[in-house]
Amino acid sequence: MAGYSVQRQHNEFTRGLNNGYGTGPNYNWQLSAGSTSPQVSGNDYTWTKQSYFGQLTYDYNQRYLLTAAIRRDGSSRFPTNDRWGTFWATSLGWRISQEEFFTGLTDRISTMKLRASYGALGNDFIRGPYGGSYRYQPTINPNVNYPLGPDQNLANGQIQTQLPSANIAWEDRRTINGGVDFGFLQDRITLSAEYYVSQTRNALIDPEIALVLGSAGLPYQRLGQLENRGFELSLGYNETEKPFKYSITGNLTTLRNEVTRLRDASGQPVSFLTYSNNFEVTRTEENYEIGSFYLYQFDGIFQQGDNIASSAQPTAQPGDVRYKDLNGDGLINESDRAHVGRVYPKLQYGLNLTAGYGNFDLAAFFQGVTGNDVLNATRWWLDRMDENTNYRRDLNPWTPQNPSGTTPRPVFAGASAGNNSRLNSTRFLESGAYLRLRNLQLGYNIPKEALAWANGLGSVRVTLTGQNVFTITRYKGYDPETVGSGTLNERSNTLMRGVDEGSYPNIRTFTLGLQVGF
Repeated sequence: MAGYSVQRQHNEFTRGLNNGYGTGPNYNWQLSAGSTSPQVSGNDYTWTKQSYFGQLTYDYNQRYLLTAAIRRDGSSRFPTNDRWGTFWATSLGWRISQEEFFTGLTDRISTMKLRASYGALGNDFIRGPYGGSYRYQPTINPNVNYPLGPDQNLANGQIQTQLPSANIAWEDRRTINGGVDFGFLQDRITLSAEYYVSQTRNALIDPEIALVLGSAGLPYQRLGQLENRGFELSLGYNETEKPFKYSITGNLTTLRNEVTRLRDASGQPVSFLTYSNNFEVTRTEENYEIGSFYLYQFDGIFQQGDNIASSAQPTAQPGDVRYKDLNGDGLINESDRAHVGRVYPKLQYGLNLTAGYGNFDLAAFFQGVTGNDVLNATRWWLDRMDENTNYRRDLNPWTPQNPSGTTPRPVFAGASAGNNSRLNSTRFLESGAYLRLRNLQLGYNIPKEALAWANGLGSVRVTLTGQNVFTITRYKGYDPETVGSGTLNERSNTLMRGVDEGSYPNIRTFTLGLQVGF
């Protein structure tokens, strides 16, 4: 198989802006009705992609399987000399159960297959003005006015609005895996196991630059290398020969995420710091996860009778938060922060159940994760204890009569207030593990005999469906399945995947359905 494809996207944007439409109760929502100087803006941009691709598939007697593919992609987002990239993939399979020497075992082991694959794909997506279409070019605004001289006369000038992302090219994502598939008792029992390693090389990232270079954007560079590796297992059982038919399929996946290289062109390490409510909460650097939590270590609450004067926080009072002095210098400062917890789950799992008897059928899907943490910024707003604002109804702060070991005393000013209200501490880091009944459906097919009275009525099916029926978790926020902080797919979102700033929770819904066939 051989093919050729072309993609072209053209965007046009025009905006008119005004403010000051009065104080009501009646408004005239016309652009010219605003009381301030109106503004207009607009742009258009185009990006294109061309691809040549081919694939070869070979199957010898249903025993030996080979697939090979290659593609060459060109993107207008890159400089002329670096627009094209070549990527290939291959997979091999050996269906052992089709071999002659296996014939005597097929009544017990109906399927046995070994497989392995390797593949690479390119990524040309970069963010920025004009959809990231021209990041390799410097841009200049030739019409900028600035008052100069004693008379402050307007002089026309130019400013650079975008620094060039020189030498950018395709980001390379490579995956290698190997696995085995088994089927027992005529495939009533199935088992699949696979180990995978996925690497992103020459990752396109935009690190901070020296302030002397100006503020005309952050140029993209090919600096990073990331790795995901893990194990996938699936086990299922199907019963289809008896009146009561059912199936059970469970799967689990492990994941280890690591930034294996993050250095600038000179070989110096680079790190990305991300903030929530002006606190640095995650740090991305070599040998750690993307968006790894970087926090002070919460060590309980100072109590009456503690030797506070000899601690690393000699000015603290009973009821204040105590932090661990990680470097042992007798002080609590930024040097006492550390990478802690896990952003990505150690284990993700799912369970599919189906059952049918007569005209009734039932399907359920359970899904969950374990081994990850979530920084609960929503709870910080309610438990910070340094603002005269809303608090949780069940809040139980420290008092001399209630020596809490988890919640500090209320204090609104001074060093203790700042100490107790640090978001970037493990005090607000919680387990993100959960088990959720994601989908549940009960169905009933009305017998055709009961529909004989209605001419042309072929079938009637009634269903009751629930989504996100229940969740078992110790997480205290809205939903442990957070989408992270910041705008989806923006850099801040990618680097703050484990931070919950009150993202909207999954909705529980129940639906009654009726399907009619004529």
